[in-house]
Amino acid sequence: MGRKTRLTKAQVESLRADGKDAYAWEMSLPGFGVRKTRGGAISFIVQYRDREKRSRRLTLGRYPLLSVGAARRKAHVVLAAVQQGENPAQERRQEAHTPTMAELLDRCLAEYASRLRSGELKPRTLKENTWLVQKYLTPALGKRRVSFVTRDDVKRFKDSMSATPILFNRCRSVLCATFDLADDLGISLSEPNPARKVKPFKEKGRKRALKGHEIARLGNALRECEAECVISPAVAACFRLLILTGCRRDEVRTLHWGDVDYEGHCLHLRDSKTGPRDVPLPPAALQVLVDLDRGPDERLFPTRSSTGYVSLHNPWHRVCGRAELEGVTLHTLRHTWVTTGISAGLSVKLVGAAVGHVNVNTTEGYLHLDLDPLHRTSEAVAGRIAGQLDGNEPAEVTNLRG
Repeated sequence: MGRKTRLTKAQVESLRADGKDAYAWEMSLPGFGVRKTRGGAISFIVQYRDREKRSRRLTLGRYPLLSVGAARRKAHVVLAAVQQGENPAQERRQEAHTPTMAELLDRCLAEYASRLRSGELKPRTLKENTWLVQKYLTPALGKRRVSFVTRDDVKRFKDSMSATPILFNRCRSVLCATFDLADDLGISLSEPNPARKVKPFKEKGRKRALKGHEIARLGNALRECEAECVISPAVAACFRLLILTGCRRDEVRTLHWGDVDYEGHCLHLRDSKTGPRDVPLPPAALQVLVDLDRGPDERLFPTRSSTGYVSLHNPWHRVCGRAELEGVTLHTLRHTWVTTGISAGLSVKLVGAAVGHVNVNTTEGYLHLDLDPLHRTSEAVAGRIAGQLDGNEPAEVTNLRG
């Protein structure tokens, strides 16, 4: 069993292991000791009995990396925990079998894949989440055991991504789902969902929609770029369909000719962010399709790209440069469609339904009122109040909708 003594540096270094492991134990702290193997390795240990009176042994660390004084302090903490009914040796074994964050993130992606097969998740969501895991989460947290990850770890990860706040917010969503999965699997965590306790960055809404004169400049730029072969007729048609229907980018560029219902004046979208839906085709949008050359390909906008989608990024920047439009994305065209409809006095609910919004609040978030009608409203109201202040007859208020 070994001798009992006062453990000092000299005592530890003088310990001999002749043919078998040698032990020495601290007299003033029962259970705290040192072991020297036949190979010469020296480790500090704690030995105790658990609630079932079974003998347990826990290694505190190697000497000389861990000094005698530091080992004694660690032993005090461990033995105090034992007095409280804890079992540190068993907890360490459980932690050793706890998966790493990389393993749990892969498991979470597998869960996403199963939801994709069942139709609960869109392919794009799985693709984006896989990219976030491989690009950011696994390099930052992958080697850590799940049980050891704390909110401070997530906070440091957040600080490292301060230059890309939107990306961190997406990563945080994946982390929250991952820790929820760990809880469902019965994996012990340092605290309940450490990612959920770290606040996301505040996101500024994209408050941008084209005004009337900007739409006119965009139209001129499209005609000029198409005439000068800066963009292809198909790409120009794609841009026109986006602003005339309010569709999302991928809803238009993935269209097949079989999706076009000329008699019913609508597009039958096989899939969208909110599932299959029909999109009304106004005469102007229908004319765009009539004028579009139909080739042998079943797609409206065929491409040789490996992605299978026609590339719109560079052509859109060329058009915006010609139109002198800044801060405008393809999604701005969708905002423009919604804003134009509501500014014309149409129902928010109907406008939202036309663009595939499930929630009216989503539609309202797209609304960017033109300042011109607001100025006219202010002038009309102020004119009436000014007339009353001067003691004159109330000024006439013009019906803007008329």
